[in-house]
Amino acid sequence: FWIPSYVTDVIKYGNKMHRTFCYCFMIVVGPALGSFIGSYLIALTGGYEKKSALLVILGFNIFATIVLTPLTFMNQWFTFLLCAFGFQVFGSAVIPSLNQIILNTIPTNLRAKGFVIANVISTFFGGVPSPVVYGLINDKWKEYDDRMPMKFFVFLQYVGLLCIIIATLCRYQKKDNDMNEPFQKKEEVVKPSADFNAMDPVQ
Repeated sequence: FWIPSYVTDVIKYGNKMHRTFCYCFMIVVGPALGSFIGSYLIALTGGYEKKSALLVILGFNIFATIVLTPLTFMNQWFTFLLCAFGFQVFGSAVIPSLNQIILNTIPTNLRAKGFVIANVISTFFGGVPSPVVYGLINDKWKEYDDRMPMKFFVFLQYVGLLCIIIATLCRYQKKDNDMNEPFQKKEEVVKPSADFNAMDPVQ
């Protein structure tokens, strides 16, 4: 949501058709490509229940932070576009995979409710207030620093990266099968009794 405003007000790229095309390309191709690459790499490393899944997410988060940070200093449209697209790809590889890891910590019979609750919380505390916060910071700091909203979101990206690092360190304190161990139930195998085996099938 911040790309059109940032490009128009800060970078001041005037070609409206180019801006619209590039923005539509990024919001469609970037998330789709990132989700596919993230899911594919996690599947190759053993699935969402393995410790390696968080390492993959951590790697994508690091790359997302690397390509996002220079955006606050860029004035060239093309370099800005490349870094913004990279952030879309790497960032979109994190969120779906992280949701899958969270769902794997929930009992199977509660996963549907857990998925709904997780999406409601992320939307309510992340997606909905983000444009409002961006607009408030932009209105308050526009006269002093028109890049301040972008700098604020870069700071939030570092906070998210720190949380992923902490989660990865905590995950590596446990075994691979500890994630679902409290919710796994062993199936009881009922062995036929000797009297049952002795019965004549005809009778």
